[in-house]
Amino acid sequence: MTENEHHEKKSPIFYTWLVGLVENSSVKDVMKDIDKANSEEHIKEIILTIASPGGGIYPGIALYDHIKASKKPIDIITEGYCMSAAVMILQAARKRISRPHTVFMVHPSSYVVEKEIPRPYSEFLTMVEDYKNQHDLVVRLSITRSGIRRKEYEAMYNPRKYFTSEEALKFGPHGLIDEIREK
Repeated sequence: MTENEHHEKKSPIFYTWLVGLVENSSVKDVMKDIDKANSEEHIKEIILTIASPGGGIYPGIALYDHIKASKKPIDIITEGYCMSAAVMILQAARKRISRPHTVFMVHPSSYVVEKEIPRPYSEFLTMVEDYKNQHDLVVRLSITRSGIRRKEYEAMYNPRKYFTSEEALKFGPHGLIDEIREK
């Protein structure tokens, strides 16, 4: 359906996609789509499809918060792969839906430092503190809805852990997803 057809039919559902890395440009596009859908009176819900290996912590947190702040409910469907920061983003959805063959992956977060930029010792201490805070936030947001305990999660994800859709459904008392849907 073209954008013009979408507007002519006044569909109550707005579709958007995050395919590829969670990074500034991809997150910005999805956030713009969410804002557009929220401004259209005839739109009642938003469906975000995610197929992502994950990516940046900061852009991921920004999209998570934007989804939670949406005036209209957002359901997320995962296809192919939903990994790392994308798993965290998934938890912001009203409904967390997976296609049958989606692969999920969780791991300890990473912190990227620019190469060859001299930094004073105090700046490294600040960066380490920031990393601890961001890692803590990512873990909390990733597991809050699943009901799994933090210690269990941390023991399980190091080294990285891959899950099938079925395993993601049974992850902790409440799962990383709510249902598996083929269509």
